[in-house]
Amino acid sequence: MSRATEAESIAEFWRWWTTTGGATVASAIEGKRPAAIAGEVSAQVHALHPDLAWETAAGDLTRHLLVVTAAGDGAVRALARRWLLAAPASDDTWSYADLRQPLLDPGTGSLVVAGEAIDFARTVVGARAVGNHLDVTVQHPAFAALGEDDRLQAAYLVLDAVAGEEAVECWLGEIAASTIAPLDAFPVQHLGGFVRSFARERQDDEGNPQWVLLRGTGPAGPVMALALSTLSCVIAPLFDTHVAIDLPYAGRTAEELPDPLALESLRTIEDRLVDRLGAAGLLVAAETSAGVRRLHFYVETDGAGAGLLAAQADSWGDGTADVTVTADPGWGEVAHLRS
Repeated sequence: MSRATEAESIAEFWRWWTTTGGATVASAIEGKRPAAIAGEVSAQVHALHPDLAWETAAGDLTRHLLVVTAAGDGAVRALARRWLLAAPASDDTWSYADLRQPLLDPGTGSLVVAGEAIDFARTVVGARAVGNHLDVTVQHPAFAALGEDDRLQAAYLVLDAVAGEEAVECWLGEIAASTIAPLDAFPVQHLGGFVRSFARERQDDEGNPQWVLLRGTGPAGPVMALALSTLSCVIAPLFDTHVAIDLPYAGRTAEELPDPLALESLRTIEDRLVDRLGAAGLLVAAETSAGVRRLHFYVETDGAGAGLLAAQADSWGDGTADVTVTADPGWGEVAHLRS
């Protein structure tokens, strides 16, 4: 879908919503007839993209909240954010989000998956810190009656409800759904606070991900990397294009890493690239090995970011910089640096 076609689809959704849709959906919810409007809302949302999901909930400051989300699919995360940016201002009835929000009282929550009721009061989780993410196991007695796929779907929905989709995408790693309670199990309603505390330790004072140092060994020898503590596209969903800038350097240590003079030059060009890019993109990682430093940037597909970076990279004086631009809405190009 072209950006112009996408923009028209988003505008059409909001024309429907502001003329009849919002009032009709609110009336159905308040009349306890949500099934009456499910088909119409689904049709409107799927006209934007069939992989988008939606739900309604109580808003923090409004009677209702409409969520249209990519549901973990990085390919449509930017579309969901552009849908939200085009939304009308919140009023007493409706507010809007592109990520599932945590329940105000998760202990009272419940959901139904494949005909089985999953009440959060009887749901437990185990959580284990692995680097900069938490591996989580979810268990509920009803999981024994569900198939593996349905159990996992239920686990994700429970986690989104208690911790919020943003926290799940940013800070949870491996997610498992078990028919047996893990040894370190605790009530699921406490998970949200646990994840928020875990995240704060890896964020700066403004809530942005901190930088972490990573070391390892690759095919060409030792690898040193700096990366954001979370490398989820959720932190900048409009930046859906990866720009890799490879900077060769001559001054090397015995491990083929930069010597002090090369390191100073690399830091200088990195600062210039970041300054030139400004708000048009984001540097998320830098990895160094075998005489080359690769800088990982993300920019918006139709924005000026890639061109700004390429122009500045031409000023690199220690060899020829190589710039590679790749569509990557799910940030798969930096998946190997998620710690």
